[in-house]
Amino acid sequence: IYGERRWLAKGCVIANDADYSRAQMLIHQLHRSGTTGMAVINHPGQFLHTNTSKVGSIKTKFQFDKILCDVPCSGDGATRKLPIKWLTWHTSDGMVLHPLQLSILMKAINLLKKGGLIVYSTCSLNPIENEAVINALFQKVGKGL
Repeated sequence: IYGERRWLAKGCVIANDADYSRAQMLIHQLHRSGTTGMAVINHPGQFLHTNTSKVGSIKTKFQFDKILCDVPCSGDGATRKLPIKWLTWHTSDGMVLHPLQLSILMKAINLLKKGGLIVYSTCSLNPIENEAVINALFQKVGKGL
């Protein structure tokens, strides 16, 4: 149509949630808002992988420009809103989740393009779930993953 500007998306968003009901809720919200250029998948983040394709003699691996790594956490940062959470809180909560958080973040590093950006996020105040995960990642990266 003459005079109409058509904007073509230069990319897309792939959202993943390991929890089926949360992924379904995200799909519902995307449909409600009319958002396009998004795909929702339901898979454990630490096991995500992308295929390597071959065009002629060149192998290419699908990688992401940006990754938001919002990992499962103890949720102790929500005690302000949910004071009852203190009744079930235990010091070991973060220690139990630390290996999972680290494995998801390491997977994100492997799926990121060179020069890309990762944002690591929790709703926890526990240093075992935050600073210790980042520190462990830096130790592994220093050893070449």
